[in-house]
Amino acid sequence: MGYCSDALIADKYVRWRGETERTIDWQSGCCLLVRGDLLKRLGGFDEQFSYYYEDLDLCHRVWDAGYEVRYASDVTITHLGGQSTGGDLRLAFELDKYRNRYRYFYKYFGQVGVRRCRWNTLLWLAVRTAGYNVLDLIRPSPAIAKRLEIYRAAAVWNWEVDPVRFVENGEEPQTVHRVPLHVSRS
Repeated sequence: MGYCSDALIADKYVRWRGETERTIDWQSGCCLLVRGDLLKRLGGFDEQFSYYYEDLDLCHRVWDAGYEVRYASDVTITHLGGQSTGGDLRLAFELDKYRNRYRYFYKYFGQVGVRRCRWNTLLWLAVRTAGYNVLDLIRPSPAIAKRLEIYRAAAVWNWEVDPVRFVENGEEPQTVHRVPLHVSRS
């Protein structure tokens, strides 16, 4: 990894490189296989989730039903990332990620959990935005500028949303539409 320990990377199992079968917390939906009878018993995917967190939710319910989620090292799946979203990191898909994150945390951790999730999300966005601002100073590019636009707009949305009212009543801020989505470089 170079600059930091694997222990600081949220999606890594420390010192495990995927060469062996093992129990894992959850698996991405693009390569998730579930026995048909179990999937039927669990009611399939929860329809409140789209694009994001549907796989995490299903794996959570697999665990709650008394089963494990296993990683099979001898299986290879090629995932053509971005096919569902057009491969574009657009604000609409970014906000869907946060909407579903809040639905997931509310479902499993209630009002306190979803509010904590919001503060962690805001902190994560602040750190990411700061890092991309530094990158933009060092080697500016249209891709970095686009990422910054999206992070800034997502930060505004997350700052203004009340995640409990969003999940319970569908209320969400409209101010994100006032955030400039295109940065002009002069």
